[in-house]
Amino acid sequence: MEPEVKNCEECSKWQEIKQKLKITTLLGSLIGNVEERVNAKELKPTVAEYLKLLQIEQELAQESPKEIKVTWVEPETTSSGEE
Repeated sequence: MEPEVKNCEECSKWQEIKQKLKITTLLGSLIGNVEERVNAKELKPTVAEYLKLLQIEQELAQESPKEIKVTWVEPETTSSGEE
């Protein structure tokens, strides 16, 4: 058991908690900004992009985030002569 501490910075887990708080605050702000821009019709994110932000936020609330892989898939282009 850790000895009594007078403030958070004296806690042995302060760096880990500080980093998590910073990321959580930034992520919350980012999600809020995305929602505002979508409501103002200034931004049209994909559902996948928005869901990834919400997934990260949820995982941070539970524990450290799991691995997230993102794959960019180029859309197939067809020329009018091929159809």
